[in-house]
Amino acid sequence: MNLESELIILGNGTEWCSCSLNKLTSREKVRFFNERLPLKNRYILQIARLHYSYKLEKYIEIPGKTIWYKKFCKDLGLDANKHQILMIYDRNILGGEKSFIHYLRKHFPTIKLVYVFTNIVKYTGAKERDYVEKLNGWYDVVFAFDQLDAKKYGFNYSPLIYDSFEGSSDAENKQDLVFYVGQAKDRLKDLIKSFERLNEINIKTDFNIVKVTEPEMKYSDIIKYNKTMSYKDVIKKIKSSSCLIDIIQGESTGLTIKNCEAIVYQKKLITTNKSIKEYPFYDSRFIKVIESPDDITLDFFENNRNVVYKNSDYFSSDKFIERLVKALNE
Repeated sequence: MNLESELIILGNGTEWCSCSLNKLTSREKVRFFNERLPLKNRYILQIARLHYSYKLEKYIEIPGKTIWYKKFCKDLGLDANKHQILMIYDRNILGGEKSFIHYLRKHFPTIKLVYVFTNIVKYTGAKERDYVEKLNGWYDVVFAFDQLDAKKYGFNYSPLIYDSFEGSSDAENKQDLVFYVGQAKDRLKDLIKSFERLNEINIKTDFNIVKVTEPEMKYSDIIKYNKTMSYKDVIKKIKSSSCLIDIIQGESTGLTIKNCEAIVYQKKLITTNKSIKEYPFYDSRFIKVIESPDDITLDFFENNRNVVYKNSDYFSSDKFIERLVKALNE
């Protein structure tokens, strides 16, 4: 399905956002801004950053931000005479700024506004800044990352947008190597148990866990703790592994970026997300759903080594455009 309007995207500032959207942002009618503030002049940007300081906003609401709106819109390429869609990712600072949304509605009456979540609502910028309940009134379409959130708040549903990143060179695939990179959050205990189970059955691991306190750092001679890695390096690691592991937060049913990575790069996946069985790409030969690390078995690695998923385009930008066009026309 074609997108006739111009699509302008305000990302969340992360490297994975720009990498995963690389195919979408290469389209002729798509523009992408992954800066926290959409300003092209770096000197003006520095001044605006001070005005939008996170540290200050924790204590006071800084007045006078409307002085930037005209410049934001100019640098975004907004035009009241064109049919345009502005898509804003959660955790972009402008996404929850009521006065900015009102400015857009006033000066660009034909614009369509779209908000995109990349996590369960409980762990989002919209939740932290207390505007989740206002989104349906501000935006034409809101895409929830989690189907339960979509039902609860009356949002549309869309999985993460994720295409393979061609800027990363292919690496040699190491058989029976399980790769993990991510924050500890509430899953550190299960990650450690999974590491122990994989070692029991002689499966190699490459675990990289951040935001871990020193007393919690078990097996620190093997597991890498609190070391940052660029997302392009993460992709190289994914390509050189045979399996990824996904321990979900709490009761989330959303498909995390690790699910996207496994399907798009054709890797096996170990996950605690039972809802993955409901999706069209699910294949029990390549995806192991576990309730505890003890469910990880050696035969999962030894059998069906040639991983090929059906419907591996589920997360693609082409599929997202179909969902977007449908939602805007409803």
